[in-house]
Amino acid sequence: MLIWVSALLLLTLGFGGGYFVRGLDDLTVYLGFPIVSGSDSVDVSRSSSELGERIEEAQGILASEASTPADLETATAAAIQALVQDTGDIYGKYFSESQYQSYLNQNDGEFGGIGVLLSEYDGKAYIVRVFEGTPAEAAGLQEGDFITSVNGDVRSSWSSEEVVALIGGEPGTLVELGWRRPLAKDDAGGEAFSAVMECATIEIPNITYSLVGNVGYISISQFTRKSTEQVQAAIVDLASQGAQGYLVDLRGNPGGYLTQAVEITSMFLREGTVVQVDSRTAGLTKTQVTSNFLTDKPLTILVNENSASAAEIMTTAMQDHGRATIVGVTTFGKGTVQTIKELSFGGGIKYTIARYLSPDGDEIDGIGVTPDIIVEMDSSLRGSGDSDVQYLAALADIQQQIANVQAQETAAATAGTAAVPTGS
Repeated sequence: MLIWVSALLLLTLGFGGGYFVRGLDDLTVYLGFPIVSGSDSVDVSRSSSELGERIEEAQGILASEASTPADLETATAAAIQALVQDTGDIYGKYFSESQYQSYLNQNDGEFGGIGVLLSEYDGKAYIVRVFEGTPAEAAGLQEGDFITSVNGDVRSSWSSEEVVALIGGEPGTLVELGWRRPLAKDDAGGEAFSAVMECATIEIPNITYSLVGNVGYISISQFTRKSTEQVQAAIVDLASQGAQGYLVDLRGNPGGYLTQAVEITSMFLREGTVVQVDSRTAGLTKTQVTSNFLTDKPLTILVNENSASAAEIMTTAMQDHGRATIVGVTTFGKGTVQTIKELSFGGGIKYTIARYLSPDGDEIDGIGVTPDIIVEMDSSLRGSGDSDVQYLAALADIQQQIANVQAQETAAATAGTAAVPTGS
């Protein structure tokens, strides 16, 4: 079960599974589950010993005198989660060893699951992408559906981590899922559905591309560890086929590795800041484009309400620099930075460490990125031919950009020819 918790997952110094962060200026970030292995040079001995002594005292009393001693694993989870919640961090969370391992196992691109991409809104897991030819598509799941029950366990609020831990099983495993389909994310109701699905081996098609006339269309599902090389290969191939401009589809993209977003942005942008990160420890830092530039041909980016984190970073960078036209609806608005630190006894804790801003210093968190061309559409119509009006509008925009460039080149060539003396 592929899950990228864009609402919880964000930008940090490592996006996704397994990165090693040594400081915010490193910006090896996953706008999703950043994993920080090892420990930073922070002195926590005093506060941790004080808290530890208190918990140890209570544990000792219960262990020796209580009729039913506390279970170590259950008590550990409850104590750490209470500690995290006390910080007031709405994204803070404790991961048990099994939950933590479940996340790590999602980074190879192939999963035993039902074929959906999850995110969170207001602490509730919902679908941001249903992949074609998967059990989820056959069961009728749609983008925007909220999870209400898993294997008979009904709850008003499920986290994405909880869902993936329960439905990401070996191929052949049966999963019973319940969901609701609200009219809007803030709607607590909606039509109810349920289905039993059989887990299958899901290979996520992260990058797809094709030549549409003279337009190179590239869809990026999320920013994974291999996205840079995949997008680069797509651009090179499309250029060889005659692409005169590019349409990058980031709809339903919940984020991924920040480094990948920076590298891919740099393919279309020669110079400038890609993102600003404001942290408690490092202050305000700026990440510049890399030397990965590939093309200055016209560009249009397509987004929707489920484009988040790393996808928003690329989008707002292109918009602030005037490099691309943005088409669709206002993006998700995920602009805080979380990291996950592995614990010595298994599991990990996720907590907020910073927030990110657009190159111009604009807030993204809770606001999102507003497109240049607004095109409203039910997200379930994505890829449905003439009903996908967002795609059609974006395609029309990039075709017009290409036509304008060609007209300018023709005019310049004509003017240059007219200026050349004919001789005697």
